[in-house]
Amino acid sequence: MAAAPITLHGVFYPDAKDADSQPWKGTFVGMAWNPNLHVGGGPIPPGVPVDPPVDPPIDPPPPDPFPGLTSVAKPPPATGGWGWFPEYGWLYAPSQGAAGPKR
Repeated sequence: MAAAPITLHGVFYPDAKDADSQPWKGTFVGMAWNPNLHVGGGPIPPGVPVDPPVDPPIDPPPPDPFPGLTSVAKPPPATGGWGWFPEYGWLYAPSQGAAGPKR
C-alpha cells in the first residue's frame, strides 16, 4: 500500500493527566496510509458485482500467402555457419575448432 504525505495543524494533548500537563498548539508532518486500499484503486463496495476483465478479440492469423510452397531444410555447412529448418527457423552451428559456449 502506498503512503501519502500529510500535514496536520492542531493541538497536541499529552498522555499524562496531571496538573503540569498542558495541551499545546503544533503542526505534525508525517506519512499516512489507508490499509483498506489495494492495488486497483481501492476497496470494492459491498453489493457491486466483480466481473473479470474482458480481453479484446484476437484476430485470426492471415491465410498462407503461398499455399503450394513447401519448405526444405538447409543444413549448415560442415565448416560452420547458418542453416535453416522448417520447424525452428535459422540456426547457427559453429565449426569444430571455433569458439563455443564456455563449459
